[in-house]
Amino acid sequence: LKQHRKQQVREQVGMEVGRREVLLLYRSLLKAAKRLTEENQRRFVADRARTDFRKHKTLTDPDEILLEYRMGLTYLDTVEIRVNHMEAVLSASPAVIEGGHIPSSGQH
Repeated sequence: LKQHRKQQVREQVGMEVGRREVLLLYRSLLKAAKRLTEENQRRFVADRARTDFRKHKTLTDPDEILLEYRMGLTYLDTVEIRVNHMEAVLSASPAVIEGGHIPSSGQH
């Protein structure tokens, strides 16, 4: 479901961006924020999304709307990368996490 929603959002980039697409992007950002591990990160991403969307809600120029929409998609990608990275780190072997380092290839 998550991948399907992300695909729907991305398909709109080449098309005219309407209210439905913008709301889908907004909801996707808020959902991605909820998946972050740190409370301050969750709050920052959600606050930034709310602030940016409120700031640009009166845009009427289709080119400006598309530009802001693309910037929102880029931000969503950035948040998703962060979420996926943290999920991978947290699912790593407890010995790696407790040891405070990731095993090296033998070079010091």
